[in-house]
Amino acid sequence: MEDIKKPVHVVIYYNFNMFDNEICEYLKNKITTEVISIKTCSDHQELFSEVRKGNVDLIFTEYNYLYKNCDSGEQQKLKNLCAKNNVKTLIFMQNSNTLLIKKVIQQQYDALVSTHDSIDELQRAIGHLISDSEKQFISKVLTEAVNDKLKNQDQIALTSKEWEVVFLIAQGHSLSDIAAKKNRAISTVATQKQNAMKKLDIKSNAELLKYAYLNGML
Repeated sequence: MEDIKKPVHVVIYYNFNMFDNEICEYLKNKITTEVISIKTCSDHQELFSEVRKGNVDLIFTEYNYLYKNCDSGEQQKLKNLCAKNNVKTLIFMQNSNTLLIKKVIQQQYDALVSTHDSIDELQRAIGHLISDSEKQFISKVLTEAVNDKLKNQDQIALTSKEWEVVFLIAQGHSLSDIAAKKNRAISTVATQKQNAMKKLDIKSNAELLKYAYLNGML
């Protein structure tokens, strides 16, 4: 008797149609070992609801999108929901900044894949998640970036809050916006921005935006 394949329910949390279409087509055409059910959503409350209902096995999202739309408390809430409901998360990363990659690795998502990886590497990541392995999957491009000791960025030690301020400034938020959003004094946010710029050897807001662009924050 032929084995009946168990459906794998995938939710893509993102808002770019091109991303949705490419991933959906790939999953439907290339993943032949499992039956794939795909849903897309751009609202995190809808995502939380789907996870609570037990309608999700895998979540695919992009790190900057997740970071922009879910604060640290909501990200932790999502992690807790996923742990409770046995949901695995695959994070796409658009940049190869060593320190940012290390930061995301430490957040213990189930799989990390660069948008610069090959489609075969994505297939490996999906197979790893479906196998129920407890080990974190880190793609070839991201592993090479972390292990590249020649990069000057390895010598930069931004704190998590400094990274947060740089990211939010790159997204168009003012210092007062960030202070209100993160419940900090404007002077504290200004100091965190200044410290980050000093560590990155950046002299102006234009250089800061250029750095953010080159590292996939825009």
